[in-house]
Amino acid sequence: MSMEKIDIDKILKDFDDEELTNLVHLGLKFFPIQNYTVYDERNVLVDTLLSMSNIEQERLDKAYSFDVTNSELFALWVLYGRDFSVLQEPFFNPSKRNDFTIALHRAFDSLLLKAPKFQGGLLYRNDNYFHIEYIKGLYKQGKPFITPHYFTTDYEDYEKNTGVNFIIHSLPEATTRAREVYQIMIFNDKVPFPEHQINYEKNTSFKIESIHEGEERFVVVLRELE
Repeated sequence: MSMEKIDIDKILKDFDDEELTNLVHLGLKFFPIQNYTVYDERNVLVDTLLSMSNIEQERLDKAYSFDVTNSELFALWVLYGRDFSVLQEPFFNPSKRNDFTIALHRAFDSLLLKAPKFQGGLLYRNDNYFHIEYIKGLYKQGKPFITPHYFTTDYEDYEKNTGVNFIIHSLPEATTRAREVYQIMIFNDKVPFPEHQINYEKNTSFKIESIHEGEERFVVVLRELE
């Protein structure tokens, strides 16, 4: 098995995209690559570029039909990948915020606005991030549940048995902040149950309508607020 070092500039040259090159080089200041090979270390920049370089042309053409840029697709694949926290965590932990994550957020904000709006109805999320006691506290005080990040949902309910299961009543298409990211490019399209990822724009507010406690999970019913 080859242990050849990954040449990130060679990968970037294949994309021939100045904006993407500048974004990745900015990222190198915060996520440096040291003797990286695909087998012995993880790096969000290399992992994301390798994933993008393996996308079938048909899928890329569909994404480009939404007028997205390679930098915006890069931000999407950071969110889709195992290092999604690079994009999401700075909203909760300011120490993780830097010039690169700011640029990533700018790119993903732009991509979101190019994604079709969700047409209304129910969305679902199995969550192991928000502590149920925090949600209960908001509920008791009659305060809205506000998501500072790109709140990820799906229109399929997979009925996960652990954590917090959100059932979300979205606003109608004209006013919802939910965007069908999967329409631009779906993640894991070859698996039997692909993720139809729908992300809310940052700082979306929800009313907590009810909290139901089961044996191993909590079901929280939310309603998107205008």
